Order: sequence, then structure tokens, then C-alpha cells
Amino acid sequence: MTTPIYIRLPYGRKLVGAAPSCALFIVYYIITLHSMKLREKQLADRRRRILDAAEQLIRQTGGADFTMLVLAERAEVSPATPYNLFGSKPQLLFALFNRSLTELPVKDLTASLKDPLDRLLETTRLVATHLATHAEFFRPLYRALLGVSDDLHRPEFVEHHLQRWRRALADVQHAGLLSPAVAADQLARQLMINFAGAVELWVHEELDGDGFSAEAAFGTALLLLGATIPLAQLRLLKHLKAARRGLQARLAITRTAGEKKDKDRAA
Repeated sequence: MTTPIYIRLPYGRKLVGAAPSCALFIVYYIITLHSMKLREKQLADRRRRILDAAEQLIRQTGGADFTMLVLAERAEVSPATPYNLFGSKPQLLFALFNRSLTELPVKDLTASLKDPLDRLLETTRLVATHLATHAEFFRPLYRALLGVSDDLHRPEFVEHHLQRWRRALADVQHAGLLSPAVAADQLARQLMINFAGAVELWVHEELDGDGFSAEAAFGTALLLLGATIPLAQLRLLKHLKAARRGLQARLAITRTAGEKKDKDRAA
């Protein structure tokens, strides 16, 4: 008969009555599992420190042209660690951007705004205002990522935005406000593309913060106007009128071109 053994395990737990061979296997498994969890925690902590350091450098320098070596020194990790955890600098910047998306102040407006159209438009304004308020971080980050191809983080970035529009439109559709002739998924794509266009103009400082928020809201309301039932269109016209008051008279690039023409004529 095999004599049971008693083994004290981590965290004060005891293994009672196991055969020696079985007990050794269980102890090995528990220790290995504990070590894996500890390593995962350490890796997550290093990732967080590196992303925090990248955000600090962008905010302090106004750009994302720092080297990976400088980033490693700021994060207090080895020079190879950022590459081991992220693969490349563009991948790291996309990971930073995707993390920032989870921190957007898109609160639950259901309690204060019963109309799903109002909630959708207010969410659009909140996101635009948040980006503009933290322009010293988001503008350089957007500029660094424009034109960058990344098969891992770029799709995640696009899908996050698309899902946000889909969720907002699901409430509109559930309330019976969408026209039956309109596919909600296609409308979500167009709303995302419209917002991305406003972001691009703001990133290049052709729109200021207020103009960015107004353009985002105006474009969203305009797209919804052609995709909703007549009852909803009456409410959207009020939103359009309010957003129109905040639109910039001219884009910065238009003003610059006009000033150049004036100088050429004067010369």
C-alpha cells in the first residue's frame, strides 16, 4: 500500500494523501503555473512601462522621432526589450494608440440622453474634444502612423473604431429610426470614414479643436440625415443647424493658399 504524503504548497496550501509520484507531478505543475503567471505579470509590467515612456516622450518633445534606445533608457529596460515585446517602432506606436483608445471618455450616456441619435452625436463630440484637448499627444502620434503598414495593430485599430460606430447604430436601428433601405454595417463604415477625414485635417492643423468637433458632428448628422426615417430627420436638422455654427469659415490650407496668391499678385 502506498503511504500518503503531506506537502506544504505555496500560499499556505497543503497537498494531502497523494502518492509520491503523483504529488511530485502536481507540485511541479503548480510551481510551473506560478512561474508562468509571474512571467506574464512581469512582461505586462514591462509593456506598460515602455508604452508609458513612449507617451511621455511624445508629450515632452512634440514628436515621435525618438529612438528605441532612448525609449528603453526612459523605460529602464534593456535596449532589446522594446523590440522583443513589440517587434518594431511602428508596431509599438500602434500598440500605444490602441491603448489610448480604451481610455477615451465615451461614457454611458443612456441615462442622460434617451434618444439614440443624440447619444451617437454626443459620443462623436466627446471623442473629438478628447483628441483636441490632448493634441500634444495625439497629433504627433497620428502623424507618425499615417502611411505606416502594420498587419497586426492597424486592423485592430480600424476594427475598434468600426465596432464603436456599429454599437451606436445598433441602438438607432433598434429604435426603428434607420431607413429600411440602408444597411447599418455600410453606414457604420461611412461614419467611420467621415470621422477619419476630420481627424486627418485636424492632425495637419487645417482644423482647430473647435472646428474639428463641429466638422465631426456636422458630417455625422449629414450622413444620418440621408439614412433615417422622416421623423428622425426633423431632429437631425436641428443638430445640423447647431453644428454648422461651429464650422470654420475656411480651412487653414485654404487660407494659406489664398495668402500665397495675394503675395504673388502683390509681387
